[in-house]
Amino acid sequence: MLVAALTISGVIYLPYVVRVWMLQTAVGHPSALAVLREGLNPRYFISGPMYLTNAGYGVGLLAVGAAAYAAWDGIRRRDFFIGFLIFVVAMQTPLSHGFLAGRSAFAFRYLAPAFPALCMLVGIGTYALLRHFRLAELTLVGAAAAILIGAVISFPKANNREREAPWRRFRADLVKLPGQKVVFFDVGWDGQRLQYETRHDPSVSVMTDPGTGWATGGIYLQPEYVTRVIRERAPQTSMFFYQFDSVYRRSTYDSAFVPEMQRLGCVRQYVRDVPTYTRVIDNPLKAATVVGYVCHAA
Repeated sequence: MLVAALTISGVIYLPYVVRVWMLQTAVGHPSALAVLREGLNPRYFISGPMYLTNAGYGVGLLAVGAAAYAAWDGIRRRDFFIGFLIFVVAMQTPLSHGFLAGRSAFAFRYLAPAFPALCMLVGIGTYALLRHFRLAELTLVGAAAAILIGAVISFPKANNREREAPWRRFRADLVKLPGQKVVFFDVGWDGQRLQYETRHDPSVSVMTDPGTGWATGGIYLQPEYVTRVIRERAPQTSMFFYQFDSVYRRSTYDSAFVPEMQRLGCVRQYVRDVPTYTRVIDNPLKAATVVGYVCHAA
């Protein structure tokens, strides 16, 4: 019965798998072995559901316990629907890693298709556990109230933790500067957060050299691209900025950006450490740098 349930679940889930496989072949070219190695890594079958444990006040641990109980109880009873939910969670989580192998860094938001099924398991498990209590309804109301109170207390604290994030501080600096500004991001897709912050500011142009397919967010900048953009934008631009990793990746900055600034007679007048997707700002050796040049002749 369980085998039949998983088989039917696989057929229902098949269109999603086919669509992802088609996208995978279009956006990158990692080896099939690399995809399978990441997708079938045993630890990824655990890491996704355990992500729930990050919820505050121990609620995440209770959620994982409830989901585990629902899975065990469903398998014991050979419940088809429970089998389908387990299949979605078990396959979506590791295969997301396989899909991203060789293309992008992993983030837990990519597991979003699995979380509705996981949350349903949590709800089913909670309901099944509460059946053992005499005052099940009262217990449920109390648990819901406790979670609501915790959310009300924790949400304002999280919001006040850092009202001025690094990219908003950089945007504030850009707003104060006159004229048109161009900001290059050595790793193109790293500029998406600044693009969002400056989306309503026509005086700021974020240059990421967007490619095609998976690279529409931007690619690694090449010297030819940087040189061409600077020469096209120089007549209208007051300042040029370049974000780069000064420790591990600065070749395009040194070979293209700096020589163009020297050719135009621009003067460096701005430096700020900023975070990257893979490094943090609290360690200078793990942060990127934004350097800005004022072009008086522009």
